[in-house]
Amino acid sequence: MKKSVLLLLLLGTVLAVPAASYAWVDFGAYGGYAFPGRIEETGVTSRPSGGEAGAFGHFSGSVVPAILDLGIGAIYQRSFQNYSISNIRFNFNRDIIALSGYAELTLIPVIHPFVRGSVNMWDNVSGSDYTDSSSYFKTYSVGGGAFFTIFPMLSVFGEYLYTFGEQGGSSIRGSAVHGGVRVKI
Repeated sequence: MKKSVLLLLLLGTVLAVPAASYAWVDFGAYGGYAFPGRIEETGVTSRPSGGEAGAFGHFSGSVVPAILDLGIGAIYQRSFQNYSISNIRFNFNRDIIALSGYAELTLIPVIHPFVRGSVNMWDNVSGSDYTDSSSYFKTYSVGGGAFFTIFPMLSVFGEYLYTFGEQGGSSIRGSAVHGGVRVKI
């Protein structure tokens, strides 16, 4: 009986205290769609679009308890993109590893708006006739969204990101929407 009461008190405390006050790490996965963007390279413009999927992990902490969380970590993302030039269709995959940071408002108990930014550290583009394992595009992403708490340590989220970058006379611009799940422990 004492163990049951103790277990109920412990469970009640965990459920009553916001996850932001004791979570140090968050991780999750997402999927989404990249809308037709714009790549300009040596006078040729292409508009790639397609699906995206990724995973992330951050070290996070409450800067202002129960109001503001900050996190810094990494993202891995794979994009499945295609575009056409002169009615010829091209497909390619793009893998990135990026340094990521976010600021999340935790003031409202269930809805947590956030802003996020990232910088690509590694970029690998591969298609049917080529592979480029370099940081060809030093791209940056900025955006925002909201986490919706399902359980104190489990959230679903939606976000919008704008991506931009330039290197060696080439430039990239685009936007994407993602939805996913996050666990904060």
